[in-house]
Amino acid sequence: MLTVKQIRLTQFRNHLQREWPFSKPFVAFCGNNGVGKTTILDAIYCICHSKSYLSSQENQVVMYGKDGYRLEALIDKNGSRYEVVVVLRDRSKKELLLNGVKYDRIAQHIGQFPAVIITPDDIDIINGGSEQRRKWLDGLLGQTESEYLHHWLQYNKILSQRQALLKSLNGHIPADDTVLDILDQQLVLHGEQIHRFREQAIQPLSDMLKKIYYHISNTSELTRVHYHSKLEEQSFAELLKKNRMIDVLSGRTNTGIHKDDLLFDLDEKPFKTHASQGQKKSLLFSLKLAAFDWIRQHKGFSPVLLLDDVFEKLDEQRMNQLIQWVTERPNTQVFITDTHAERVQACFERFSIDGEIIHL
Repeated sequence: MLTVKQIRLTQFRNHLQREWPFSKPFVAFCGNNGVGKTTILDAIYCICHSKSYLSSQENQVVMYGKDGYRLEALIDKNGSRYEVVVVLRDRSKKELLLNGVKYDRIAQHIGQFPAVIITPDDIDIINGGSEQRRKWLDGLLGQTESEYLHHWLQYNKILSQRQALLKSLNGHIPADDTVLDILDQQLVLHGEQIHRFREQAIQPLSDMLKKIYYHISNTSELTRVHYHSKLEEQSFAELLKKNRMIDVLSGRTNTGIHKDDLLFDLDEKPFKTHASQGQKKSLLFSLKLAAFDWIRQHKGFSPVLLLDDVFEKLDEQRMNQLIQWVTERPNTQVFITDTHAERVQACFERFSIDGEIIHL
């Protein structure tokens, strides 16, 4: 079982210094908008994942007028106690420590203390471009497959090098393309492994997703989940060779697993364009809960579940289905935010939940 026992936030967004112990499996942070409820969930996510979920730039989560932040947590995992510390100094120098020992590479922390978060802005996974859906899939597989994480990190490193080289060419074919050949070979090596992992994962994930979607929406509308990749049509090496001229002229890599997508069908029509807002919310929550079950299956324990403002975003039927689903997963710690404490308390009583409400 994975349980966050205590957290301390210092200079993280709008919290100068706050500390909370947790003794219940369900914890709700309640208060008006703007008091920092979502920030606490983001801090827990950052402790588990080594980075903020809500901000891509580290300095954006530092309290205004300060030079850094510090997050601390006591975590129980399968009967062992761990102390996790995340520190950002001078708005750029980041350190992550486990039981007082600094990680050589922050990536070593990924997957140690998994967490799944659901926020209102996550609807971009459904409505947005392919990058959002790849981010969901990469984040999931990276938490459960260390080999996948290795290939993904290496692929992105080499891709950045290739992009920089292509831009430096200014649209001119190099007389000696040896360096480009070497980068392509390395890109293929890691890209093909990433593609293999994704292909192997998509069917079991699809089965989980459709089952959860049916539970939340009480319908079987979601008919098909498809992983779309150019590598299904041609080898990666051939694709890079075929597109090299285009890449040089455009100054970027136009093909590869960084362009893949997840496609969802609704009665054989694209979910993105034909689903209602309610159906899209059902799919979003199903994606997140499928990630939860995937991690639980692969790790042997539940990840921490972070639910931000879900009472406001779901109708009563979908909300009840969601809470029922969560309560059926034993030994799971859940953190919730809401503006109405009485609404959370009524939910706790309705489902006989052993929870606590922290007023902010």
